[in-house]
Amino acid sequence: MEFIANIYCFLQNPSTNNYFPPKDDNNKLFKHSIRRAIDVASKSEDAGVLVITIHRGVNLEVKHPFVSLLVGTDKKHTTTKKHNQNPVWDESFQFTLEKPAEAILDLEVCSGSVMDRIHHKYNLGGVKIDVMDVVKQKHTNSIFHIGNGSIHAELHFLHSTRPQTLKL
Repeated sequence: MEFIANIYCFLQNPSTNNYFPPKDDNNKLFKHSIRRAIDVASKSEDAGVLVITIHRGVNLEVKHPFVSLLVGTDKKHTTTKKHNQNPVWDESFQFTLEKPAEAILDLEVCSGSVMDRIHHKYNLGGVKIDVMDVVKQKHTNSIFHIGNGSIHAELHFLHSTRPQTLKL
């Protein structure tokens, strides 16, 4: 709780420099998210961190599937699951956004198979998600239908102007 209080104090008055990360917190991903959110907070009231967890795919019609995530020019992707049309990833990704109202998340299911690339089956399909929908709901747990398959993903938006906690 002291950690959240320190972040809140810092975000309310960054010039006081009252941000002290806890010494026992080994979660580097969370610490990095908070630091980037704090940096962005001074630039925009609406800024924050979009956290996406890709849980699994079902009935994906590619040989070696992976999910590509794109927000603006920031691109990330899951690991490739070889010979698996029902992969389980449970991988989380973060995008720091200064203007979430203008951001679109593009999720695409792709294949890492050379043969799929030769036969133009590299991209199974995708979905575009307006980040403002996630901002309004703060948390979504959705199944996105892509081709004959689907992707289960969770999306969270953490505003950088007020303290929040996220269970990953």
